[in-house]
Amino acid sequence: MRQACRIEPKVKKDGTKQLAPDKSVFTRFKQRLENHMEFLVNIFEELREELKETLPNFGENLVLDGKIIESYANRPTKEHKKDG
Repeated sequence: MRQACRIEPKVKKDGTKQLAPDKSVFTRFKQRLENHMEFLVNIFEELREELKETLPNFGENLVLDGKIIESYANRPTKEHKKDG
């Protein structure tokens, strides 16, 4: 995907490559998108309708990146407690 979009990895000072952007980049991007939410919703609604017409199985499977989905679950503890 990076090659198709011509996105080059960032080379750090120590010579290593950073393939994914820093999490602050995702946060800023999310904040900028939120400023245009009505426009984005309209775009996605139109795309969804076009895809439903073109692809008969559209919507049967779902894949997403959970980075921006808030999670309210607690992480599992490292200790194993007996159930019961």
